[in-house]
Amino acid sequence: MKKNIIIVEDSAYFRTTLVEELSKFDDITVVGTANDGISAVKLFAEKKPDVVILDLVLPKMTGDAVTEAIMAIDPTPIILITSLSDFEIEKSFHLNLNYFVEIIKKPLEITSEFIERLRYKIRYAAPLNKNYSKDFSLTRPKFRKNLESRKVLVLGSSTGGPKLLKTIIPSISKLEKLSVIIANHIEVGFENSFKNWLQSLSKKNVYVISDNMEIKNSIYIAPTTNNFIIDNNLFKLTPINQKQMYFPSIDKVYESVAKHFREKCIIFQMTGMGFDGKEGVKIAKEFGAKILAQNPNTAIAPSMPKSALLYADNIINPEEIIPYIENE
Repeated sequence: MKKNIIIVEDSAYFRTTLVEELSKFDDITVVGTANDGISAVKLFAEKKPDVVILDLVLPKMTGDAVTEAIMAIDPTPIILITSLSDFEIEKSFHLNLNYFVEIIKKPLEITSEFIERLRYKIRYAAPLNKNYSKDFSLTRPKFRKNLESRKVLVLGSSTGGPKLLKTIIPSISKLEKLSVIIANHIEVGFENSFKNWLQSLSKKNVYVISDNMEIKNSIYIAPTTNNFIIDNNLFKLTPINQKQMYFPSIDKVYESVAKHFREKCIIFQMTGMGFDGKEGVKIAKEFGAKILAQNPNTAIAPSMPKSALLYADNIINPEEIIPYIENE
């Protein structure tokens, strides 16, 4: 499906190069460009694109203000281009949490690898589910905080994931005998901000996975610079695939955890754009893992949950995750 996009970038070099490179693809049409925030909002209202490519730092009106304006006019997929300064990481993370943006690291020079990653994000940027269920409350663990046996819960998400994690982590983290592994698409360099934010919500300790780390009654974040396997209850980091487009790879996380924990593994495929996790749930199911898919009607970005429906043992609303874990 052909995507109409607008590019908002104050650097003439980046703006011109992005137009030239992305216009080479038959499935992308650049319908307009803007070099400041005010022009961007006007352009968006006029062109009504499928996807917005947006630089975070802009004159006249900042990228976060532009994002808020776009979401108020007509919620639309935004791919945010950002550097790794502390200021931009904080701003980008806030937008990722509240406005369902995708984030991509801004390179010093535009390379073919960068263009391919950007094209991939554009290709799988589906319309946001504007009628998704915004409000729900989790059943609090009150009748059994101690599970009968140890379990490992894997949460896979992308667009909209942090907002959902903000609701479910406080309750899930109260359950004993439960290790939680989170595979949420984030850019390299955002891991510590993500960890600190999750720790503020969690009763359990939160760690970014490192080599030879033991799996305990904690929450673990899949790294962006490595994949991993599990051996003797220890995480073992492995190199990423050069063709890998998602960081972390939810497919590989599901496979690695299910291969080790088998029937003790519960996988919850949550909101997100694209199809990462689809192959992973298929393999994990063969290892004996239980597969849960979020009800797509409750997901801001339903394509990831939809991709797991064929292999799902149960399709659940987010508020049902605690009772499911306790009664599994």
